Amino acid sequence: MSEKEQVTYFSGLGFVSIIPTFIIVMIGAIIAQTYSLQTLFLGLGIALAAIVMPIYFILVLIIDREYKKDLAVSGK
Repeated sequence: MSEKEQVTYFSGLGFVSIIPTFIIVMIGAIIAQTYSLQTLFLGLGIALAAIVMPIYFILVLIIDREYKKDLAVSGK
């Protein structure tokens, strides 16, 4: 990644992640207050296993494919 791309990525990262963080924190606080912490952590574990992990692996595969394509183009 070039320096310009790194600056753009890291400057946008905070702004993009703050809104979902606020929403998730509010939903978690409501669940913990209404039900229990056990329900909250069970739901978080299920969400990680069902949503976050597949998205992470898909992103890793896409980035790996792009990296290999860039290596093939550059001849290394």
